Amino acid sequence: MLALSSGMPGPNPHPRALILVVEDETLVRMTLVDVLEDVGFKVIEAAHADEALRVLSTVSDIHAVVTDVEIPRGSIDGFELARRVCLDRQDIGS
Repeated sequence: MLALSSGMPGPNPHPRALILVVEDETLVRMTLVDVLEDVGFKVIEAAHADEALRVLSTVSDIHAVVTDVEIPRGSIDGFELARRVCLDRQDIGS
């Protein structure tokens, strides 16, 4: 997985920080969402990059994106998604 952020906060992150998780494997995505929610993050899920791009175009307060690298569904992989996030949403991570 590839995380777009300058660093993950410790156990007490900002209580309303919102993370977009992009993972095609349902059990992996569910586990990651549970872990992030347990430490206080709000999480939005996407099963592939196309879905993630739709979320990114409509939700303005996303603080970080965590994406799988190999995403068989959708038109792009996690690397291209990360590049697009860096170019189009400079407010997210760096």
